Amino acid sequence: MTGTVALLALQLVTTPASPPTEAAEASPPPLIQQPVAPDRWLAEDKLRHFFLSFAATGIGYGAARTALERDTARPAAVGAALASGLWKEWRDRRAGGPFSAKDLVWDALGVALGALLVSEIR
Repeated sequence: MTGTVALLALQLVTTPASPPTEAAEASPPPLIQQPVAPDRWLAEDKLRHFFLSFAATGIGYGAARTALERDTARPAAVGAALASGLWKEWRDRRAGGPFSAKDLVWDALGVALGALLVSEIR
């Protein structure tokens, strides 16, 4: 039960404050999309992806440790953080925005560093 609460808390931390509008959820993405800024490897949003994924891994690990052993809490935190990043990109696509594989790479790098850090916690 506590693990479920911890994962829900992690999702609340990583979910944007404003949900998509009903119109965005009800209608499929447009066939002709507006020009989008180029998806660069180094950009402000990539740093946001990195640090939020890093933080989500640490917070998820701390929350999972309240109910799970160390060796079980680590993969649970990593899985939850990676799933959050994938969900965010899927949500962007559903709202008519681009699905960015580069964002997912930065998410994975943040999760990897977070996993390395929590593996050193005794």
